[in-house]
Order: sequence, then structure tokens, then C-alpha cells
Amino acid sequence: MTHHGGQGPGLAGPQLTRRGFLGLSAGVVGGLAVPASPALAAGTGGGVVRWIDRHAVPVSGTDPQQPAGELSRLRGVVHGAAIVGLGESAHGTHTQLRLKRRVARYLVENLGFRTIAWEEGWGSGVAIDRYVTSGHGDPTAIVGDALFMLRTEAMLELVGWMREFNRGRPDHDTVRFLGANVLELRPIQFDELRRYVADVAPDRREELAAHLAPID
Repeated sequence: MTHHGGQGPGLAGPQLTRRGFLGLSAGVVGGLAVPASPALAAGTGGGVVRWIDRHAVPVSGTDPQQPAGELSRLRGVVHGAAIVGLGESAHGTHTQLRLKRRVARYLVENLGFRTIAWEEGWGSGVAIDRYVTSGHGDPTAIVGDALFMLRTEAMLELVGWMREFNRGRPDHDTVRFLGANVLELRPIQFDELRRYVADVAPDRREELAAHLAPID
């Protein structure tokens, strides 16, 4: 997530300088993410477990409706950070996705972060961002077009929460979604390119078509 800040370069919507990317190098230990340390990097086996036992802060579960105070330790951990990163040990696991959703919600609601970036194709990210900011589209279909590890109930819940959070908010205070993977190629990427050019430079659609024809 990037923290809300000044204007900067954007990718068809979300701006990279808006506050909100979730900058922890973290492990998930039965609950809350904790920052890595030299001691952890140097330790092996039992040393790692002992370090975790000393520093981990357990939480009661992954439901965002559970007490926000359990995550208050994050205030000190991310104080002054413009970017916060949440790691995961495996793609698409239900518990980790729900925990990330809970932490993301805390950072947005309590610490003012306003962009959630994910390992997702940027074209799919544009479609998700369009929905959370305008309500345009079917969220189930949009999440269903995401990469396999995001086609989950937990992700659908996160997208739905972002939409509800944005209702009635001014544009500068909405939470945005950014697909950060610019290398992954799927038809939705090219659909969004065509849509964008049709909106902002319709006279250049034929030029774009010529560039995309070999790829098609």
C-alpha cells in the first residue's frame, strides 16, 4: 500500500505516490505480521523459533471485524513509512489472504493509507480499481478474471469492503487498487489498453491496433 501523498505518475488510475502500500519484510506467526531483524536472518532452527516467541504479537483471528486494537503494534512498526509490504509464504491460502485483508483494512482506516497494490496483472488491477472507485462492473466476475491465487472469497470480500469504504468519499480520499505485475500477458491487458486509448485518444485507435495485431 502507498501512503496518501503528493501527485505523481499513475497507471491508468491509481497513483504510485498515494499513501498506502502495506513495507514490512514480514513473517506471519499464528497471527500478526512481525518485522524481520538481523537476529532472525542469522538464526536457524531453534534460534528462529525463540526470536519469534520473543517478538511475535498474537491476534485472535483473521476476521476484520475483530478488535482493531490487536493490530495497534503496527503503528510503531510502520511509523513514517510511505510503503508497507505484506509477505506470504504461499499464494492463495485462505488464512493468509484474510489476515492480509484485516491488516490492509487497519492501515486504511486507522493509518491513512490509500492504495493497495497486489501481485496482479495491471489490466485486471484497472478493472478492480474501476469497480472500487465507481461501482462499475460485477465484482464476482472482475475478481474471477484475476490471477488464480486471487480468485477467492477473501479477495472478493476485500474488493467489496474497498467499494463500501469509498462510497460518498471525495476522489482524493478514496482507497485505490493497483495491479503491480506489468509483465504478465492476458487478453484483459489489451482490452484495457484499447479502452484507455478509446477514451483519451480515439484518433489513435488504428495506430494502437497495428501495434497489437502481431501480439493478437
